[in-house]
Amino acid sequence: MRCQADDYASPHRVIKLKNGKRALLCACYDMFALRALRNGSSGLFRAIRYLDDETGPQDPPSPARRRELLRAWRGLLKESRPDMALACIHDFDAPGRDSYWQRHGIAYASAALSGGLALGAAHFRYALPAPGSSTLAALGVRRSHLSAGAHRQAHRHEPLASVMIEGDGRKTPRALIRLFEGS
Repeated sequence: MRCQADDYASPHRVIKLKNGKRALLCACYDMFALRALRNGSSGLFRAIRYLDDETGPQDPPSPARRRELLRAWRGLLKESRPDMALACIHDFDAPGRDSYWQRHGIAYASAALSGGLALGAAHFRYALPAPGSSTLAALGVRRSHLSAGAHRQAHRHEPLASVMIEGDGRKTPRALIRLFEGS
């Protein structure tokens, strides 16, 4: 994915909700970048491969530029103190192929946010999940999750309600809409 240098520190990435909570807006793999908030960022450093900035493409950016971007990202997270993270996630082939994301992206983000809500709105290419599966949601995940490594659990947060949307006279559902509640 191509990263935009301005996004690393953009205050527009954090929105204040009506209830006073602050939500971090994430584009796909940004959810994994919440590890910079609590647990270092060595893996994140290598993930910045394609970058566009005011001078044009930087493929790959220099190590100094990567460090600068991660400092900006950490600064944004520390200054804005988000309570929750919301991500748009693309391209799962089918339900059940999202387990890695749930454990290492969504649940990790909840733990990094001190148990805050982490939600992913996902695109499933060939089939939609059942309403209670592949939730891509976590809430109240404990800090111990951050150091669990390969033993991380999914910590799925269940929706309060859901509805399948059918379209074009087809029996195949076109969308699944779910309602989640945070703390």
